[in-house]
Amino acid sequence: MAEGKISRPESLKFPKHALGKTAAMFGVVGVFGAWFKVWHANYLRCGLSKDEWQNYDEEFKRKEDERWNIDRPTLTHPDYYKDVTFVQKARNLWKSLTGGT
Repeated sequence: MAEGKISRPESLKFPKHALGKTAAMFGVVGVFGAWFKVWHANYLRCGLSKDEWQNYDEEFKRKEDERWNIDRPTLTHPDYYKDVTFVQKARNLWKSLTGGT
């Protein structure tokens, strides 16, 4: 031991392989999380590929729009913040800075 150096108490010492074991556990949990994300997405899509699911989803939306007589291009969304002065001031400031309409 170097002269004048105080050794660390036993209660503050790390086990020899703590860093390696921590990294390994993060790796295991990370790999499981990635696998679960892919599995869950596949489960929600009922086993269809992303492209097939996208086509199915668009077709389903089109049929539902037809069924309920919804014209999406003409749909307007209400401005819930029209009475909130802070939001309107922020929008006006943004428009003035960007020159937007």
